[in-house]
Amino acid sequence: MAEVKQYTVSLKEVAQLVLRREGIRKGKWVAGVNFGIQVGNFAAPADKTAKPAAMIIIDGFSLTRLPDGQVAPNEMADIVVDAAADTEEK
Repeated sequence: MAEVKQYTVSLKEVAQLVLRREGIRKGKWVAGVNFGIQVGNFAAPADKTAKPAAMIIIDGFSLTRLPDGQVAPNEMADIVVDAAADTEEK
């Protein structure tokens, strides 16, 4: 069998794994990504002249608990985890 060199998982799968690892079994949680921005003068390898630019960096992963009783819109179904139902061991 070939060696696996890459895994791709959804935000929902990451949220399920974190909630499971932390033993959280209550609430609905929204998965998100935290971004940072760096600005400065950057030069591309082929261009020796530095120019003002911005760089977006992924700074972390977050889980935010929805208030009890709040229903997430259908558009958020791929990033909302119900800890009571979606974190059971497989």
